[in-house]
Amino acid sequence: MIISAPFSDFGCIHPEFEDVMSVCMDFDIPVCLDIAYWGIAKNIHIDLDSFPCIKEVTCSLSKPFYCLENHRCGIRFTRDYIDDGITMLNDVGMQNKHSMSLANHFMTHYTPDWNWETYKDRYEQVCHDNDLFFTDTVIFGLGDEERHKKFNRGVTNNFRVCISEFLGDLDDS
Repeated sequence: MIISAPFSDFGCIHPEFEDVMSVCMDFDIPVCLDIAYWGIAKNIHIDLDSFPCIKEVTCSLSKPFYCLENHRCGIRFTRDYIDDGITMLNDVGMQNKHSMSLANHFMTHYTPDWNWETYKDRYEQVCHDNDLFFTDTVIFGLGDEERHKKFNRGVTNNFRVCISEFLGDLDDS
C-alpha cells in the first residue's frame, strides 16, 4: 500500500489515515509512506512507532526546493534491508553525487518549515483572492465544482488547485 502524507488530493493528512493504517496492521499489509509534499506542508506529525506496518518512508526533494526537480532527488528510509535497484546503486556507490550534494546543501541550509515561513502570507492572500479553502500544503488550495471542475482528480467534490505559479519570487513593492 502506498499512501501520501499529506494526501496529495487534499493537501492535508487523509481523514481516514489512522483507520487505513489500522487495517494495514490487522492484515499485515506493508505500507510505503510517501511524504513528497512534507517540505511544503505543515501539521504533519506521524509517529512511525505507532504504525509498524509502515515499512518505508520516501520523500521527494523536488517539491520544497525549486531547482531540484530536474535532479530527481529523494530520500528513502526503510525498516528492513530491501534488495532492489536503489539499494544496489547505493551499495556500489553509483548515486548521482552531484544531485545528492545539491540536495544536501538545501537540507542543511533550509528548515522543513522554510516554505511556510516564507510564503504563508502570500499563500493566504492568493487563496483569499481566488476564494480557495486553505490546506496544509502551501501550493494547494481547494476550490469548488463550478469554477474548478477540471481540477478534480477522482475524489468526489474535491477540487485541488495548484497555486505555486503565484508564489514565486515576486516583487512585493
